[in-house]
Amino acid sequence: MGVVDDFRRRVLEKDVPGILATLSPDITFHSPVMPKPYRSRAAVAPLLTALAEVFEDFAYTAEFDGRSIDSARSAAGSPRHALEFTATVDGKSITGMDVLATGDDGLISEITVLVRPVTAAHSLARLVGRRLTAA
Repeated sequence: MGVVDDFRRRVLEKDVPGILATLSPDITFHSPVMPKPYRSRAAVAPLLTALAEVFEDFAYTAEFDGRSIDSARSAAGSPRHALEFTATVDGKSITGMDVLATGDDGLISEITVLVRPVTAAHSLARLVGRRLTAA
């Protein structure tokens, strides 16, 4: 089983320690609602915990594989995987995508999360923000 399969399974199980084990120690996580990325497993851990609490009825619906074609914006030519998902946040339907890059060590080195519609993204930001400030 590859790291992307393991990541997907752990996300569906809401197994935050298991998700963290699939991530490079120097992971970069681009959030759809934060202007700056989170960097490192330690920085990402509280965010993943909050997301596991906030997302309801989370399901992956499709997977896409490829290679980065813009080496200036990502690890040069690193393998890319995109996992499309649906969920509910605060009663609002949300559709999104986890775009994953894997590094030479076989772990996930970068995650970019994209979500829509904007009303659901605002709810996501509000609920995750509350959990992060309470932690």
